[in-house]
Amino acid sequence: MGVFVYCFLGTSKDITLGPTAIMSLLIADFASEKSPIKGDATYAVILTLMCGIIQFVMGLLNLGK
Repeated sequence: MGVFVYCFLGTSKDITLGPTAIMSLLIADFASEKSPIKGDATYAVILTLMCGIIQFVMGLLNLGK
């Protein structure tokens, strides 16, 4: 979903799909392995939220430059 949003709001003319696909596979493996209920996406949602919070804080502190 992030790639589609980036198509409209991103500043780069080139969109990379490789790292996004690799991270999706890693998250799917983690979420399906740790989840007590088969097909439950709770761990994937929590991991995504944590990554977003970390990126937001890093952006506030100008750690990306």
